[in-house]
Amino acid sequence: MDVIIARFTNVFGPFEDGNNKKKAGFNFMINQAVKGEEIQLYNNGNFIRDYIYVDDVADACRTIAEKGKTNKTYYVGRGEFTKFRKLIDIIKEQIPNTKVKAITPPDFHKNVGIVDFVCDNSELKKLGWTPRVSLEEGIKKTIDFYKK
Repeated sequence: MDVIIARFTNVFGPFEDGNNKKKAGFNFMINQAVKGEEIQLYNNGNFIRDYIYVDDVADACRTIAEKGKTNKTYYVGRGEFTKFRKLIDIIKEQIPNTKVKAITPPDFHKNVGIVDFVCDNSELKKLGWTPRVSLEEGIKKTIDFYKK
């Protein structure tokens, strides 16, 4: 069977349920800031993740559908080392009264075993794709969505 696999990193953006911290943690945090509630941040955000705005994911899927090779896996992410704390700082720049409290992650997170993660999106970039929405712009659009 011919297949093409797209593996997404951490997707965020409008239309996600901003009240579900288990399904979309970063969207949940953005929504907490919009509502004036405190953000609880594991390990003060000193870990690396690869977040990508939803419009870039949709564009990547379109690129993969049109140009992707069968029996290949494409990683859809920015491919950039970003400290999670930087994402929170972007929220604070856009919502200056944002309150953040550093907390220790629950034991469950130790079992998951993911510390830092950035994808290798080089195969996707070979198809001509590149992310177009900056983290700052994506966070602003998401904030605007939750404000409505």
